[in-house]
Amino acid sequence: MPKVSKTSAAATMQDIGVGQVWEGVVDGYEISFLDLRESTDMAPLLRGLPDDLCPCPHWGYVTEGRLTFTYKEHAEVFEAGDGFYVPPGHSP
Repeated sequence: MPKVSKTSAAATMQDIGVGQVWEGVVDGYEISFLDLRESTDMAPLLRGLPDDLCPCPHWGYVTEGRLTFTYKEHAEVFEAGDGFYVPPGHSP
């Protein structure tokens, strides 16, 4: 079974200022590990997309801290230990 980890994706590590991201592709799916060093609003990264919202679905797991996704009508907060699915139409 194919898999990816931070170690196997080490060559793809990018520093994004407020943290680091590692990426790998498995069977056509991109798997990313995001490690933020500080609280940040990542919504500006989506400017220019339709409605300035992310058009992609995401599945993930929060290892520590808190992660908030904002939609047009509401926000969802995920904390350490939460697995999540976020449909298209959100802002991180």
